[in-house]
Amino acid sequence: MKDHRLRRIFASDQKTVIVACDHAGFSGPLPGLEDPGVLLDTLVASGVDAVLTSMGIARRYAGRMGKLGLLLRMDGGSSIRALDMGTLRNQFSMEDAAHLGADAVICMGMIGFPEEAASLANLTELTAQSAIWNIPVVAEMLVNPKEGSPATAEDLGFAMRIGVELGADLIKASYVGPADQYRKALNCVYRPVVVLGGEKAKTETAL
Repeated sequence: MKDHRLRRIFASDQKTVIVACDHAGFSGPLPGLEDPGVLLDTLVASGVDAVLTSMGIARRYAGRMGKLGLLLRMDGGSSIRALDMGTLRNQFSMEDAAHLGADAVICMGMIGFPEEAASLANLTELTAQSAIWNIPVVAEMLVNPKEGSPATAEDLGFAMRIGVELGADLIKASYVGPADQYRKALNCVYRPVVVLGGEKAKTETAL
């Protein structure tokens, strides 16, 4: 059953383009996210493989998702306006995700941050439920490098390996070069890895 759901996220070439539109649950209606229905119509027409979104959008706009694979954001805390950011926790259950027909669920794994223990507890809670509901779990792994230095591929490999050891079926993480070092890090991760997008850039720059 997990393989069936993952086939809705990955194309036949085992590659995927997933568009994240789960930001409004933390940051409010950012530019481009004001009308989720219009955004979903655009994504369906564009041919992307899947969408990562919130429970609210998934419930309200289920009929406009077409054949898009559905990844649900499960964890959260406070908004960007909160005086105290609070602790990340799972806000929804795997049963909630199953009722919406989710193809996967996602939560953060924050290595080296104050939220590390709480985020990893959220991840293991979901991976335990995953064995019952047969819904894949994506771990979005972040790493806080030592002494304020930029994160290295080795740092990221450390975080990604923890994610799969805790039962994640798929890892979402940033790219950190050089390419040969990143490849070395990936070789220690025995689950698929999808690379998150960076800051907005002109097409020529992105390419």
